[in-house]
Amino acid sequence: MTDVFATGRTSPSPAPWRQTAQEYAQETLRQAILDGSLPGGTRLVQSEIAYRLGVSTTPVREALRQLAADGLVNFDAHVGAVVRRLEKDELVEVYDLLMALCPLALERAAAHLTAEELDQAMGYLKRSASTDIDAPAWANLHVEFHAVLEQASRAPTLSSILRNLHESAAIHVIRALKTSPFRRDIMNREHEEIIEVLRTGDGKRAGEMMVTHLSETLRLLLESFEAERREEEDSWSELDLDRRGSPLADLGER
Repeated sequence: MTDVFATGRTSPSPAPWRQTAQEYAQETLRQAILDGSLPGGTRLVQSEIAYRLGVSTTPVREALRQLAADGLVNFDAHVGAVVRRLEKDELVEVYDLLMALCPLALERAAAHLTAEELDQAMGYLKRSASTDIDAPAWANLHVEFHAVLEQASRAPTLSSILRNLHESAAIHVIRALKTSPFRRDIMNREHEEIIEVLRTGDGKRAGEMMVTHLSETLRLLLESFEAERREEEDSWSELDLDRRGSPLADLGER
């Protein structure tokens, strides 16, 4: 395992006063993982991260534990915390489950959705259409969009399972939007069309449309996955730590 934090130290940057040290470390690392600055397999050395961010190791340790709970970091018995590599089989499994369960949730939701819930879901879409929204924020808004519709199924276990699946898919979506930002508008439009069908009470048709939407999204994500994996392999093979320094060199400035 390559230790990409071994060299290239810079002066630490203080954590913003509005956040606790743990929140600052957690959010900074989360963004770096999601935007690809810290590729899969990167070793996360607590002391080095703490130095980069100008905090102690305790909040960094807690931040890494939370990121592990969120599925972004793995703990290896020999090397410690490592950015989790995204696996193709996992992505396909997540979307297979979404395509199986989303239609069920929407069919049930169609019988219970209120005008307020539909307006709330549409509100998330409108916020995500803003040009000021970055990819992670966009993905989070779409997780909330799906949650509103799926909670309307009045099936708590089903909606909880689906939320976890959408959150698992979010990291893949964020990475894909880096190379295909135009897809945001397409996905927003597809979601709006599903909302309009749900307003008519046709849950079956809405479920079919969601499957088509998810299938196309999966195709895009698989293309992005293959391209990113090739880029990741190239970046590791060409990495010269003495020349390029640590990927965390500018974390405190994010």
